Amino acid sequence: MSQDLERFLADSRAFDGIPASDLRELALRLEKNRHVVKQGEAVFLRGDRADRAWIVRSGDLLIQVKGLRHPFRHIEYEAGTVIALQGLLDPGSPHQIAIIAESDALLYDLTPDIVALLSPTSQGLFWKNIAGFLIKRLAHLRAILDE
Repeated sequence: MSQDLERFLADSRAFDGIPASDLRELALRLEKNRHVVKQGEAVFLRGDRADRAWIVRSGDLLIQVKGLRHPFRHIEYEAGTVIALQGLLDPGSPHQIAIIAESDALLYDLTPDIVALLSPTSQGLFWKNIAGFLIKRLAHLRAILDE
């Protein structure tokens, strides 16, 4: 099963450029952190302690935001997307949103200690890839605000 996961990670933009040896080790670790979240179940709730991110393998997710007229927003993720980066960037802080499975979802827990097991070069590549996503997202949001 870990070879399939290794290929999946190699195809994920979050892990672009990471050497096969590190992907193999990552796949072995992540296989132990595989979770199916059933439709309607929470991946995490608002106020839960952020202690990990998740890699989306399949399924549809909703964001629940407090205080909006439409508190649920469907979010489109491609397979391999890393969600809830707060657990890697600010471990221990409380989540400000909830993420709920809109359909059965297959996720892998990505904890800070798993990221730390990557070689320094692979860690740099991972964070470079994540930074690229964040920059694109911020640019998109800025364009909306400027309209």
